[in-house]
Amino acid sequence: MAALVNPMGLDRGLESVTLFHIISEPIILKGWNLADSEKKNAPNPEF
Repeated sequence: MAALVNPMGLDRGLESVTLFHIISEPIILKGWNLADSEKKNAPNPEF
């Protein structure tokens, strides 16, 4: 997993998270969430 949080510059809201799945079996992401270092969940994460 990779994340680009708080990139420098005036591009607020352009943070991203990338998930790489390299095996053939599906992964169920139901129940996953994204949180910051203060454990605040991201609003409405959609997987």
